[in-house]
Amino acid sequence: PSVDWFDWEGKGHPLSNAPEPKRRFIPSKSEHKK
Repeated sequence: PSVDWFDWEGKGHPLSNAPEPKRRFIPSKSEHKK
């Protein structure tokens, strides 16, 4: 199942929160850089 959500996650399916986890990681790195 991990690969399943990862597959659509990379595509950024609007049905799921694909952009959510990715976006969360983005700000996390940015904050660290700050």
